Amino acid sequence: KRVLVLGMGAGSLPSLLGHCCPEAVTIDAVELDSRVAEAACGPLGLDTRRVDVHVHDAMAWLSQRAQDSLAMRYDLIFVDIFDGSNRTPEGFYSDAFMRDLRACLAPRGLVMHNLHSGTADLDNRLDDACQAYSSAFPEAACRVPALRPGNTIVATAAFEGAFDSLDAMKASAQHARQERRGLQFDASARLEGLRVIAQGSRSGATRDSSHSV
Repeated sequence: KRVLVLGMGAGSLPSLLGHCCPEAVTIDAVELDSRVAEAACGPLGLDTRRVDVHVHDAMAWLSQRAQDSLAMRYDLIFVDIFDGSNRTPEGFYSDAFMRDLRACLAPRGLVMHNLHSGTADLDNRLDDACQAYSSAFPEAACRVPALRPGNTIVATAAFEGAFDSLDAMKASAQHARQERRGLQFDASARLEGLRVIAQGSRSGATRDSSHSV
């Protein structure tokens, strides 16, 4: 299994993945700012034995990876990138970025994109991102609000049925909490607000027909 994190920051997400995932899982993390990467790998304690850190522009790095036909594809891609105004840059939900995500994703892989919300501008950007993801991944896409206001996760897959069963996803989350090396938070509780925004030809009961993007 391979995991990619675009937007490493202080390294909290790669550190969590390195702690919770089996040793066989390899993790790549891309960070634009070399000073941030140095801090994460130094005083903040990111374990570089588990995480390969790439100091690079994430969009350009992903594009190069997408064009390399010999490059390994990822089973899970996280996107967690914001500008100085707390906004997700529009390029990270552009058509070109969506194509590169699909090209870098394994056949049964997932993408998870953390976006901010709570103001008119941020909410509009979130809706635009949801539209981009539902168009680029018509097979399966959903949005899940965080327990605390201000963040929403958009999740997508290039295969149908990924988010059809809320009960199955909750059971999987509960199992992960029990088995994955002391995962402290209850991920199953965070699925309560899930809204399906694309699901291919399926007609699962979890779709929120009142939500449009």
